[in-house]
Amino acid sequence: MLKTVKIRGLSLRQTLNKLIKSRNYQLLSPESEPGLESPRIQQINSILTKYRKEARRQMLREFPELNAQYAALTKARAGLRGGMQREEVLELLSQTN
Repeated sequence: MLKTVKIRGLSLRQTLNKLIKSRNYQLLSPESEPGLESPRIQQINSILTKYRKEARRQMLREFPELNAQYAALTKARAGLRGGMQREEVLELLSQTN
C-alpha cells in the first residue's frame, strides 16, 4: 500500500515548500564552503532525515516481520564499523532468515 508520510499533518513536499518560502530560509546563504554544505542544504537534509525516519518507523510497524531483519542489519553494520570479523557479521545476518 502506497501511503504518504506526514509529520504534524504535512507531507514532505508541503514541508519543503513551507521551508523554502520561509523568511529564515531566504536569509540563509546559498553558498557552500569546501567541505561544508550551505546552511540551506543543511536545513533541507534535516527535513529529509526526519521524513525518512518516520517512513521507516511506519514501515516496520506495518510489516513487523521486517523488524528483526532490520535490527540484525543495523547490528551488523555497527559491528563492521566496530571491527567485527566478516564471519561474525554473516552469522548475525543468517540468523534472521
